[in-house]
Amino acid sequence: GFVISRSNPKKFGKHIEKMLWKSEQLGNEYLFLNAWNEWSEGAYIEPDQRYGFGYLKELKKSIIRYENG
Repeated sequence: GFVISRSNPKKFGKHIEKMLWKSEQLGNEYLFLNAWNEWSEGAYIEPDQRYGFGYLKELKKSIIRYENG
């Protein structure tokens, strides 16, 4: 595995948008996220005390930017 440090909603959003474009270029039909609530592994996007709904808001913004080209 690998470790991602200093994550925040803005960086997450930029990365998701990049991955959406890359996925399209590769002809992929889906892009999977890991994971909604893997708290013990630090892999979650559901609301928390530090960022609130920040990750979900950035996910939404990234999808909208991607869809609008």
